[in-house]
Amino acid sequence: MNPMQSAIGWQAEAVLIATLVAPVALALLGAVRSYRRHAPWMAVLAALPALVCVLTVPVGAMVESSWLLLQSRFGMDATGKFFLMFTAVLWLLCALFATGYMARDDKRFRFGFGFLLAMGGNFGLILAMDMLTYLVAFALMSFASYSLVVHAQDAEAVRSGRVYIALVIIGEIFLFSALFLHAGNGGDTNLHGLSGVLDAPHVALLLALGFGIKAGAVVLHVWLPLAHTVAPTPASAVLSGSMIKAGLLGWIRFLPPASGGDPAWGAVFIAAGMTAAFYGVVIGLGQKHPKTVLAYSSISQMGLITVAFGMGLTLGNGTPAAAVAVMCYAFHHALAKGALFLGVGVVGGTKRRSRLRLWLTAILAVAALALAGAPLTTGALAKTALKAVMVHLPAGWETTLAILLPVSAIGTTVLMGRFFYTLRGFSAHHRVSTVETFSWIVLVLLSASVLFMLPFVGPFASAMLKPANIWLSFWPVAAGAGLTAGVAWMSRRAGRGLPWHPPAGDLLVPVEWLSGAVNRLASTLMNQAAWRTREDLEKPREGRAEQPPGRIEIWETGFSRWPTSSLIFAVIVCALLFVLSRK
Repeated sequence: MNPMQSAIGWQAEAVLIATLVAPVALALLGAVRSYRRHAPWMAVLAALPALVCVLTVPVGAMVESSWLLLQSRFGMDATGKFFLMFTAVLWLLCALFATGYMARDDKRFRFGFGFLLAMGGNFGLILAMDMLTYLVAFALMSFASYSLVVHAQDAEAVRSGRVYIALVIIGEIFLFSALFLHAGNGGDTNLHGLSGVLDAPHVALLLALGFGIKAGAVVLHVWLPLAHTVAPTPASAVLSGSMIKAGLLGWIRFLPPASGGDPAWGAVFIAAGMTAAFYGVVIGLGQKHPKTVLAYSSISQMGLITVAFGMGLTLGNGTPAAAVAVMCYAFHHALAKGALFLGVGVVGGTKRRSRLRLWLTAILAVAALALAGAPLTTGALAKTALKAVMVHLPAGWETTLAILLPVSAIGTTVLMGRFFYTLRGFSAHHRVSTVETFSWIVLVLLSASVLFMLPFVGPFASAMLKPANIWLSFWPVAAGAGLTAGVAWMSRRAGRGLPWHPPAGDLLVPVEWLSGAVNRLASTLMNQAAWRTREDLEKPREGRAEQPPGRIEIWETGFSRWPTSSLIFAVIVCALLFVLSRK
């Protein structure tokens, strides 16, 4: 690699390269049988360079490869440093948690391989400085995560993996098509020089949808509750806490707001975000598994982050408070949601109705209160930053969001109540180890404190301490807690639970039914056509002997084979993309 800026020093370059190379190199090393006994700790070792990178590499450091992916560029900017901070912490603690959680699993080596590759892709996309490198790292992370989703190899895991990989492929097609179209129109592929993407609606739509799949946008979210439920607990934590943020970072990198803002696209993201915020709560309330409830909570919380991003698009890059609100929400949600997912494994691994389980549940409530936005928590800080941006919006948006945001906080509190209700009867069928408990408690403490230590949140922390803002944070949580207690009391008196139990994956169920119906109809029609063809072929030909198949029939038979037809289809798609990129 040739340095683009020699002033940063070889030490910073070495740390950057180690951050990118360590996870992939250790994944390949772990595939060697003689090194497998060290596999549980390889993921911990692989995450350390990323943490060192955050602490030592200055903003502006960059390295360039003239031979990798048409001149790849990796570097550290302010946005990447912020994302890498919570990503490295979460991967490190989840890897430490996995050393105990996966110790009794006979498929732990395969888990470690996929875990390390996904980690490498996640770090790579954060440090990527050009479009192609970002998308390749994004693809590595997405495809490697498939092994985490199907880890259990039961029927539910296989179905979840099939849905996940289908949406991953659709998303990759959208993203690479957008890259080809943007580059074909003469656009700059350097992420720092990226501009004018929002002026090309077809490119912006492809990017919004492609990254929206990973971010859990409504309608595109159906993989998320399925995957989070069946994946091992440390994998669920990084899927929801870190990897889901890759979609958000993609929006930030690829859809930069114009100097004067883009109200049309801003309205789209704000509306989509508020829809996700309420939809995730409504569907999540009917779930019976604690990890499924948390998955729908991620959809809801990512909706609020989408709202903050939409505000930034509306106001333009002249309003830095919008970017700060997005960062605060992303940081808060990553650590708090990671702590909640790991807490499912810790609390579920202790004896029911024991004093230890009661204490662990109380610690877990710290992360749940932060997610709901209780006063003096990181959630309240993130919402204070969000409210500081609202005052700059047009009057209609400001009034609407001033009503909807407190209602969404009530919904989040009720959803957390549902989470603890489902956790009460949950058992993880394993005895929790000391290393699992330690790494989880550290993550809970960091999720409750680290955001307050960052220098740019000082004004929002001061504003959060004002009595008026404390009241605005308190009453939605209190109302949600009261509503939860009322529903629980009524359910106990009625002797039955909620009648609302939508299946995980919700919108996927009618789609699967419809596709099954279409498949059955097509099979019936094809069978009828084949029967008629067979009858016609069996009729004796009058006045002439049976003729051997002609050249056209032979070609038709060859083209109808799956390998041949798939190759022809791939060539046609590549040719179409090439033609579009030339326009």
